[in-house]
Amino acid sequence: MVERLRAGEKVCLIRIPLESDFLRFGIAIIKLLIHSFSGMIWPMNATIRLGVFCIVALGMTGLKSQAQLVTLVGPTASCRALVPSTSNGGSSLGLSWTLVPNPPNINNWFNGLMGVGYERSSANTYDHLFNINVEFQMYAINQTCYIRIPFSIPNQATLDGYQSIPNAGNPRLLLKVKYDDGYIAYLNGTKIAERNPPAGTPTWNSAAPIIHDDSQALVYENVDVSGFASALVVGPNILAIHGLNKGLGSSDAVWVTELIGDSSPPPDPPAWPELIWEELSDELEDANDIAWPNDGSGRLFIANLLGTIQIYANDDVLNTPFMDIDDGRLLAFSSGQGLLGLAFPPAYSNSGVFYVTYTSDEVTHNFETDLVLSRFHVDPGDPNIADPNSEEELLRITYPEAEHNSAQIRFGPDGMLYMATGDGGDSGDPNGNAQNRLSLLGKMLRIDVEGTPSPGLAYRIPPDNPFVSNVSTANEIWALGLRHPRSWSFDSETDDLWLADATEDTESGQNEINRVSFTSARGNNFGWRYYDGAAVSGLGGTFVGTPRVTPIYEYTRTSLACSVIGGLVYRGEEFPLLQGFYIFADYCRGISVIGEDSNGDYMRNDYPAAGASQVTKFVTGEDGTVYFVTNLGKLYKIMDSLSEDFRTITDWTTNGSGQHEITFGTRINSPSGLQYSFDLDTWQLVAALQQANDVLMTVVNPNPAHLNAPRIYYRAIIESGQ
Repeated sequence: MVERLRAGEKVCLIRIPLESDFLRFGIAIIKLLIHSFSGMIWPMNATIRLGVFCIVALGMTGLKSQAQLVTLVGPTASCRALVPSTSNGGSSLGLSWTLVPNPPNINNWFNGLMGVGYERSSANTYDHLFNINVEFQMYAINQTCYIRIPFSIPNQATLDGYQSIPNAGNPRLLLKVKYDDGYIAYLNGTKIAERNPPAGTPTWNSAAPIIHDDSQALVYENVDVSGFASALVVGPNILAIHGLNKGLGSSDAVWVTELIGDSSPPPDPPAWPELIWEELSDELEDANDIAWPNDGSGRLFIANLLGTIQIYANDDVLNTPFMDIDDGRLLAFSSGQGLLGLAFPPAYSNSGVFYVTYTSDEVTHNFETDLVLSRFHVDPGDPNIADPNSEEELLRITYPEAEHNSAQIRFGPDGMLYMATGDGGDSGDPNGNAQNRLSLLGKMLRIDVEGTPSPGLAYRIPPDNPFVSNVSTANEIWALGLRHPRSWSFDSETDDLWLADATEDTESGQNEINRVSFTSARGNNFGWRYYDGAAVSGLGGTFVGTPRVTPIYEYTRTSLACSVIGGLVYRGEEFPLLQGFYIFADYCRGISVIGEDSNGDYMRNDYPAAGASQVTKFVTGEDGTVYFVTNLGKLYKIMDSLSEDFRTITDWTTNGSGQHEITFGTRINSPSGLQYSFDLDTWQLVAALQQANDVLMTVVNPNPAHLNAPRIYYRAIIESGQ
């Protein structure tokens, strides 16, 4: 019930949202903004009160929910094991043994506790690990062992917890395995993980293709299998392990596994922005990088793979290119080659020099090429023209393959030039470049291109580089262990390094996003090729003992999400709700953001829309606006379609014609308008809804009769848009 108001009273009403999309805010705390027109004289001495309708999202409570960890399968869980053969019926089971019902030959299976294998060497490396010894059935006979571990989920509430949104730092379902030499894991018949699997379809006598070192096999390898929690059911479940050994005469084999579940309630997600983007140009063929010169001109410079740098200024692409080096010096034979990077130093407005990276046309054999870092000069008489003949070559790195070249360059907060290089290919980094401290491939390099060069070099080695004077490490290296870091950035507010590394080209590969504070990033190892994302890759090799960077977020490669393109953290002022979110892309999927949930873990929100595919680079303009370019030749700017005053009346006045002018927060591209009421029961539109072109909209009430009403109330109406 609403009481009739007396003159001089204040009114504030709680607006109940009409559109279901508003439920994105969850249950909210109502913040009452009270506005009064006391003392204001309206025509006919009518006192008018406007109800300002506002809701502030509860969002994050600041309380981190506690994990409710349950060991579904422990290291000594009851299990059954079988070395399949024609005589015991194992050769004809197919995958039926991975399902909950007992296979028809269950009486031929060993019954015991987890820890399956055998040990013939005098080292007795694994004796303490297994309870079921399969030496006499396996040694010199078969290289496969089947293991079935039953477990149960008691109720639907527990299952719902396991199947809720995984947390980046707190998996809903974690598989832990010690193995020699490989395995394939199934959950109720669904394959959830594998290491060193055989080529093709596994069979009852398959083998691991490579050896898993004994010292590594003694350590649990953790695999986040939260994405397969949907395979769980209330009641009986089966975790099945297809154990794989390397060699019939192998002296040992072992498989020990655990399955850990977290059934805690899902965290509150961030209050996601609602991103849209505006196309600014479609005249930028094969755009591969974008930069701004920080000279107050407002210009954007776009580099394409074919060797041309174009300027976007005053809402258009200039007819004459800034520079074109497609004159025989540049090789753009494949998508990983061409003009790759562009950067302007902090003092560009005074020096007129800038830097590019490109692949050289001086091919020696096959796909081998050189990556070149060079300095160029702008024409002293025309700031929109650079001299292609002013090239000063600073650094040349030989790439063995035509892929994983990367080579984005940016100046850091310390004024040094940073360059991220790819591992040089081929698949799996077969040359081990990323962990080779004497190779500049698969690294983040840090050099001083503005200071006096070091002896014998065209640039200066900063004396505070982490490996200076280390004879076993190239002095240019700032960090190592990268595969294909196409795009990365420094946070303009915190200086943190945000680096995305594209995955190995397999369905199980992990696209990763890393965040490292600027002060602690020096000397770090991002892990490739020993690690792919947070997990051991299974590709072998060694991990150099420097501090390891663990991704803050990763996702699996699929046909719809093929290769991560690093972005940047929004720090502009135009869109307050976007503040602090990391904007990035996947080359196949499109634009996404990640932000922290109520547990402090990172979550992702996707914005699939036409035009946002094949994104190649992001940049922040002088005013904080975020731009991106695509391989399809297009330039866009990103906007948040929501205002921080969304659905809130922010201003009202009476214009010179005696009409009410009401301003409120809305959503860009959404039909929006005002309703009015005299009694809070019946509401009518002031005028037909209009599509919002900005985050704020002003509506004029043209009806003069409303000025004579004792009271009138307004509320904002916003329908769902893009």
